[in-house]
Amino acid sequence: LGIEYRVSSQSFFQPQNVGGGLVDEVSTKKEYRNSRQKLLYDNIFTYTNTFRENHNFSLMFGTSLQLWNGESLNGSGQEFPSNDAFWNLSMSTNGTQNAGGGTFEGAYVSQFGRLTYDYKAKYLLTSNIRRDGSTKFGPKNRYGIFPSFSAGWRFTEENFMENISGYLTDGKIRAGYGIVGSDAIGNFRYLSLLSGFEYTLNGQTAQGYAPKSLENPFIRWEESEQISVGTDLSFLHNKFTFVFDYYIKNTTGMLIPMPVPATSGIYPKVPSDQSQLAAAFPIVNIGKVKNTGLELELNYRKAEGVFHYNIGANFSYLKNEVLDMGYEGNAFNSYRFQGSTVTRTEVGQPIGSFYGYVTEGIFNDYDEIAAHADQGNTDPYTYDRTLEPQSHKYTAPGDIIFKDINHDGIINEKDRTFLGSPLPEYIYGFNIGAEYKNIALSVFAQGVMGAEIMNLNRYYNEGMIGAGNFAQVALDRWQPDANNADFPRAILTDPNGNTRISDRWMESGDYFRISNVQLSYTFNASVLDRINVRMLKVYITAKNLYTLTNYSGYDPDIGSFQGDAQRSGIDLGRYPLSRTFLFGINVGL
Repeated sequence: LGIEYRVSSQSFFQPQNVGGGLVDEVSTKKEYRNSRQKLLYDNIFTYTNTFRENHNFSLMFGTSLQLWNGESLNGSGQEFPSNDAFWNLSMSTNGTQNAGGGTFEGAYVSQFGRLTYDYKAKYLLTSNIRRDGSTKFGPKNRYGIFPSFSAGWRFTEENFMENISGYLTDGKIRAGYGIVGSDAIGNFRYLSLLSGFEYTLNGQTAQGYAPKSLENPFIRWEESEQISVGTDLSFLHNKFTFVFDYYIKNTTGMLIPMPVPATSGIYPKVPSDQSQLAAAFPIVNIGKVKNTGLELELNYRKAEGVFHYNIGANFSYLKNEVLDMGYEGNAFNSYRFQGSTVTRTEVGQPIGSFYGYVTEGIFNDYDEIAAHADQGNTDPYTYDRTLEPQSHKYTAPGDIIFKDINHDGIINEKDRTFLGSPLPEYIYGFNIGAEYKNIALSVFAQGVMGAEIMNLNRYYNEGMIGAGNFAQVALDRWQPDANNADFPRAILTDPNGNTRISDRWMESGDYFRISNVQLSYTFNASVLDRINVRMLKVYITAKNLYTLTNYSGYDPDIGSFQGDAQRSGIDLGRYPLSRTFLFGINVGL
């Protein structure tokens, strides 16, 4: 039985400031209160036995219940009598007090069981089944049943392996099949949720309510079906171990927000807000995604004498492919930025792939513009040199050349293509441990290869539109007396669309990182006896010590945003990892 209770509060006061570069005409006070309760109740029964000496089995079944609920309250006000104190919200003098809040609740309930059997630890069988229920789904589809099976053969226990048992200490071949479920959506998304809106009636503002999302009472658990085979080997009395796994995983009935037209009447208050857009669309179970991969692990350890050490490495490969989208078109645009598509999910491509234009350099003169496909905003001067060039209105030297993918002579949305995937193709890691007498050293490093990043921070820092400050690389921009530059011209209006989503913002996400290094010293028993302690160890640890990468941003390990696969690999200014040095002492009395 577990009980969790959380209470948090926050108070924010911004004083009035009428001098200096930052002007706040009125003072502002905001307060937040949140509470959350969670109950976990598990019951597990296990029975094990051996019959006829060689037949071993274990039976387990149980139930699990999770309940949670919470509420939030917030309020704000403006224009307080003084900046010298944090005033109560009721002392706001201009009538701007407002309040808001909400509640949430949900539950999981599960029944599960497992049966294991082995004969002489040689033939191994395991069977699992579970039934899970979630309040995120409607009453008709609240429960899902998920079975799994696995079998193994420890062939080193066979008589024919006796002659080579000195080299191969242990060997096992195994295979498995199973289904798991996912309910990775918001609470009560099967219902049509209401939101407050302001309306104008007879010249007066009135508060009303309207649906902010479409219902779908038929959504159900997303299911992932996986089959895997592998082997575990150990040599030379477990000094050297090798693990291999190969798997195929098919995910069906994916829980995806389905875009609907604005004419449906369901649209967010702020259409450009991606989170509101996703929340407005109904959740549906569509599509099929296939993941194929393999995993390798190698380890070696030496434990004789005064010098002990171990070396390990792991490597994995992953191929992700969308097999079906479940509706006509077999594709949909996912994450959008500044009104443009950034990621697209389409049959035959990895999920959430980057989608945009391909660049081919910089125009150096009007002859190059005339010889290229129409970029959609061509200056009439290009074709009639008797006119005055209007580089502030049309494509001009210094603008980016975009590739004519479909060779129709016009650069438009039909020339967008897939630019790469945020999913790494290879993931690897290394670990080293060494001990000499009282000194111990451990090192862990890991990295990825084959991942791409859409660095949209550069849109703001290198976009060269508007009257803002830009990155230093903009000093090398194209100028009439500096042709053959790799950076486009500076232009306030961007008539060519140089900032459109393209491979201009794409970068490799490959990296190698020394993630953790620890050096420790454990004192001898003779020293411990004198100070009357049982154990004393001092250590120093370095975390995120060094990252080798060509990525220009803070951190190439972007991952996904709040678990959203459609926003994987998009860098919008994630706070970087810190490098930490930690000194510690472990004392045992």
